[in-house]
Amino acid sequence: MSLRYLFILAFVIAIVCISGCYAADTGLGSTKTITDMDGRTLTIPSTLNHVLTTYPPTSNLVYMLAPEKLLGWQTSASTKKYMKDEYKNLPVVGGWYGGLTANYETFMSMNPDAIFEGFTRTGNYQETINERQKNLNPFPLIEVADSTDVNNYTPSVKFMGEILGGDAKTKAEDLNTFYTSIYNKVKDKAQSIPQDKRKKVYYAEGVNGLKTEPDNSHVQLINLCGGINVASKVAAKGGMGETPVNIEDVISWNPDVIIVREPKFYSEIFSDPNWQKIKAVQEKQVYLAPSDPLGWFDRPPCVNTVIGIPWVAKVLYPDEFKDIDITALTKEFYSKFYHYDLTDNDVKDIMTESGLQSY
Repeated sequence: MSLRYLFILAFVIAIVCISGCYAADTGLGSTKTITDMDGRTLTIPSTLNHVLTTYPPTSNLVYMLAPEKLLGWQTSASTKKYMKDEYKNLPVVGGWYGGLTANYETFMSMNPDAIFEGFTRTGNYQETINERQKNLNPFPLIEVADSTDVNNYTPSVKFMGEILGGDAKTKAEDLNTFYTSIYNKVKDKAQSIPQDKRKKVYYAEGVNGLKTEPDNSHVQLINLCGGINVASKVAAKGGMGETPVNIEDVISWNPDVIIVREPKFYSEIFSDPNWQKIKAVQEKQVYLAPSDPLGWFDRPPCVNTVIGIPWVAKVLYPDEFKDIDITALTKEFYSKFYHYDLTDNDVKDIMTESGLQSY
């Protein structure tokens, strides 16, 4: 074999090796095997550039950790003020939650690298997962453990950061650090509040304020922050929740504080004669939960409520939590996880609109 031939062969081998290394580094056309949070083994692209989710809490997580990878929302975000246009104008794709049924063709037509789904281990959930994966083939359906428990956000956040990869892993670590810090600070102080000093709280949903929730995911912040949910014994309603109650029920509960979901009802409650007998209304202790771009208190109950922890603490016990700098926390949270830099006036507007005057 000639020296010239050996030189050419060596050169070709070198080029092949370099090309192979480049493909591996970029993840171009390569795959990897993962185990999702339900223990399922999946083959997915080594790099996820475009993803969808079937469930709002999971979409919110992707938005926080890697917004450039999110292809669509479950519902429209177009009216959001504190969200950049490139994110709020993403298509609406729907999903499977609260009794809603999405269209498989819609998901598949967007050609995602993977689809994330939140799950809870209830009923025949694995049968449901298998059916959805079958209908979504060849796109991998990655199961993420339910991320609606305010006491246990960390595992899902960490998992999503690792699967999304790149900067998302660091973002997940930052989010968990922020969450555990404010969670522990508020929980520790709230636990020290004597039972007879705890505020009674009513969560008013619906355009007339006469829908609410028992002690489940939708009112977790009340208990975490040391309040007592006056509607804890109402029957749980399936799907999207919102158990109907009567004004007589609310009058009998006589809450110290009312947290409102709907802006329309908040604008009317102080002039509505049906609500004038209630202590919270008489003492102007009614607050509108912020929801731009995502709910601080609920809807969905998910990591978006992390910033709601200090807000509810301030609403219920302003003196006990006066050391919490909610302006600084809000600006930090929005910058890191909503990718939007608030001004001090923006924060003032959010707090004023919510009814929180002293913070």
